[in-house]
Amino acid sequence: MKTSFILSWIFSLLVGASAFAQGTFQDLDFEQATIPSGTLHSVSVANAIPGWTVYYGNTLQTQVGYDYQSLGGTAAILMGAGSYLPAIDGNYSIELYGGREDISLSQTGLIPAGTQSLLFEGSWFSEGPDPNVSIGNDNLTLFPVGQGLYGANVSAWAGQAEELKFTVRWDYGPYFFDDISFSPGAVPEPSPALLTGITGTAFGVWRFLCFKRK
Repeated sequence: MKTSFILSWIFSLLVGASAFAQGTFQDLDFEQATIPSGTLHSVSVANAIPGWTVYYGNTLQTQVGYDYQSLGGTAAILMGAGSYLPAIDGNYSIELYGGREDISLSQTGLIPAGTQSLLFEGSWFSEGPDPNVSIGNDNLTLFPVGQGLYGANVSAWAGQAEELKFTVRWDYGPYFFDDISFSPGAVPEPSPALLTGITGTAFGVWRFLCFKRK
């Protein structure tokens, strides 16, 4: 009975997220990249991830890697067709590698009124800490809601203009992110036992409903 209820909740959450407006944020799925012909290994932030800002430590970056693999240095990399790993979804994903200093990816925008949760797809080394995801100056509590899908309650910031930031600590990586979205559905914290049986179903429903439209 509880499993059926949770499955119904996840289905409602993902259906709502697929049609929900994303405020003034842009390129949340990293599909708006414009890569100049002949680009090798490096591309401007403006072309690679429009709307986003990248910092290595406290230093603003104007370039990010493209189809490139960090060998231990701090790096933000747009993962495309020629990358050593495929994008999580669609044509592009973003990789953050906290080599010698923290690395952050941020964007300021209007969070849609009625927003309850933030969702994103991600993967990182199991022995590493979770990425630090924050809105404004407040860190969010992340928890899994499906295979490779994470959520956080952001209802307190609905209707406000705030900075959304993903930070990876120095000496950790790579971390991969894709398909960030704001959802009108609340995200309770499912128990590990329930998650075991529903993560595969949730992940499949999410991909079918939200990302096939790309």
